[in-house]
Amino acid sequence: MADFQALTRRKLILRMGQLGGLGLAFEALSALGFLAIPPARAEPPRLPPDLGRGRSVAVIGAGLAGLCTGLLLARGGFDVTIVEANGRCGGRSYTLRNGQSFAETDGPRQSIDFIGEGAYFNAGAGRIPRNHGVVLDWCRRLGVALEPYIFMSETNLFQSDAFNGGRPVPLGDLRYSLYGALAELLDKAIRRQALDLPLTATDKEALRHLLQVYGDLKSRGDALVFEGSRRLGYTVPPGAGDAAGTLRPPIPLEQIIGSEAADLGLFSSMLLSWQNSLLEPVGGMDMIWAAFLRQDVPGGRQLRDLVRLGTPVQQLTQNDGGVTLRLGDGTTLRTDFVVSTMAPTLFAGIAPDLPAAVKANCMAIRFVAATKVGFETRSRFWEEEDQIYGGISFTKDDISQIWYPSAGFGAPSGVLTAAYARGPAAERLGALPLEGRFAAALAGGEKLHPGHYRRNMRLGSAVSVAWAKMPYFTGGWSYEDDATMAVYGQLVTQLPWNRVYMAGDVFSHVPGWQEGALSSAELAVRQIGERVAGAR
Repeated sequence: MADFQALTRRKLILRMGQLGGLGLAFEALSALGFLAIPPARAEPPRLPPDLGRGRSVAVIGAGLAGLCTGLLLARGGFDVTIVEANGRCGGRSYTLRNGQSFAETDGPRQSIDFIGEGAYFNAGAGRIPRNHGVVLDWCRRLGVALEPYIFMSETNLFQSDAFNGGRPVPLGDLRYSLYGALAELLDKAIRRQALDLPLTATDKEALRHLLQVYGDLKSRGDALVFEGSRRLGYTVPPGAGDAAGTLRPPIPLEQIIGSEAADLGLFSSMLLSWQNSLLEPVGGMDMIWAAFLRQDVPGGRQLRDLVRLGTPVQQLTQNDGGVTLRLGDGTTLRTDFVVSTMAPTLFAGIAPDLPAAVKANCMAIRFVAATKVGFETRSRFWEEEDQIYGGISFTKDDISQIWYPSAGFGAPSGVLTAAYARGPAAERLGALPLEGRFAAALAGGEKLHPGHYRRNMRLGSAVSVAWAKMPYFTGGWSYEDDATMAVYGQLVTQLPWNRVYMAGDVFSHVPGWQEGALSSAELAVRQIGERVAGAR
């Protein structure tokens, strides 16, 4: 048995994972004690209230990173000014509501026309993973109410023109058909002794029982076989009397393998940042940065009083005496320190004295395109017709994903994220004129919900944001490929640049998430605090 403990655990887990039984591998790792609970998050920096007395800091950008930086430094006694190029706060934490308007750099002004009470559209950040402890801690500190965000339900849909005749299928049908087929294959391997695991007879029976429960297999003689399962749901639901219902038939393994579903939603909920349960602020993602603005700072003020909107930085220069910012309103701001939350490529364009090596690395940070489309609906047909309550449906069309609201169940209407595309798909979708994006979203949604989608959309409510085209932005988030991360690794060793510090999700290992923005802000504050304390 010692040999089994030392050797076969690894083989068993690896084989399950290799065959796609990731749920089995997860349960096995948990049972064997290999998945540790993440440590509690460290406290945000608390600077002495007089540490920054007589010193000033300019924060470039009023997104989450900039607001967090400004709040912590102001409470540490620094004279803080937050300059924001756009006419609003929040950065890519952008929630659109009725009566607001905006325009992309090359597009017409879009006016938001939602009629539902409390209706909103998260055009940027839309969810908070359970493991993002910095964001969740700040929500507690700021008093931001949270509610569950449903990332995936078994009734969410997968659609590809090359699969199932283009007809959508519930992800649960794919998932449980796959689990059943894989469990049956593993049972055959165990019975035929084709699995090179030195298991005892008792071990084999225990493993077969696990497979039977995992795949919902039926005993047929000596074999365990997959003949379908109530996990798949019903084509005709059961009811009273003799209405036993009709089970959905399982999807054959060979069809699942060729469906591309593995790349589009089937295993997405196994990624750490996408696992249920996720969270969202009640009433929209802008509740977080709005709560930052209400925070008290010295001098009987709130953080909002330190923000100058519509004030882009046109040039940044520095010397031993401090940093000078030439602003778009014609004024000049001189400070002891600067914390920039601009995208590195944009920052390189305003800093003529930036060292060549630093500039090269700033310019080499590439950003992922991200494009969203939103519609307010006339009804919540996805609940009534498809039993979809929250979650995401996936399609091979360029719209990529449809997000269903995780709140307001049973209400007369709702706001759908009718497209959420990333990368090349977002570039193609974002390159279309607005009407083209809306048409693509309607066509893709109709494939997922034929006969219900197009007729239930309030076309006058349509809105779209292509982040690569938004003023003072370069895209959704920085790439996490090896080349970009290698450049990032070099860049962080070159910072701070004299009196200039950097923050924002790009300056973290969690790009694209509010966790990265807030973590980087706290780091910049710690660095400035240590520098000033050390100079005393």
